[in-house]
Amino acid sequence: MRLRLLRIPAWAGPVTRVAVNGRVQPGVVPGHFATIDREWRDGDRVALVIDRTLRLEAVDAQHPDRVAVMQGPLALFALGGEMPSFTRAQLASVRQRTPGGTEWGFAGSPSFAPYFAFGTETARLYQNVRS
Repeated sequence: MRLRLLRIPAWAGPVTRVAVNGRVQPGVVPGHFATIDREWRDGDRVALVIDRTLRLEAVDAQHPDRVAVMQGPLALFALGGEMPSFTRAQLASVRQRTPGGTEWGFAGSPSFAPYFAFGTETARLYQNVRS
């Protein structure tokens, strides 16, 4: 067998890569399949590293100033009753507060968390962006 296809998600960041036996393969494009055309041998190893960069996605084209904070396929919800508006720079600086944890944020912000990580707390997926 010669051909192997790997689906590269459209949200994959610029550091996404495919390697065969430690050698990075060219032609990795988010939203497309990566093709590896070679003669395979027992023991060959394929490594797929998907870059999950933080990005802001508008709810739709008519509302560019209402955005969701996304990290790869993960949507981050702002938690708490009071929901201020943010600048794009603030939202772009959201980071995990502890490595491997489920709480995200930036200095002085409410906490952000993925859907599976909070219970009955008030939360908002789409954030208002101010200039």
